Amino acid sequence: MKAIIHGRILAENEILRGQVLLYDEQIRRIIPEAEFDPASVAEIFDAAGQYVSPGFINMHIHGCCGVDVMDDADGAL
Repeated sequence: MKAIIHGRILAENEILRGQVLLYDEQIRRIIPEAEFDPASVAEIFDAAGQYVSPGFINMHIHGCCGVDVMDDADGAL
């Protein structure tokens, strides 16, 4: 488990402050800083007041491997 401390966590409808985000392959918990035990995690990242948000993946592409879907060719579809 890893932790992100001192960040402003972007939640669905609010920005959380004074919380610790615990994660591994995915977010596991968000807990108050007062409840956080540094010995309970393998790594700690200090966000130093920066924003912390879930990853965003843009699946919008126009092609790959030398092919563009905007080409007027059967192989580009």
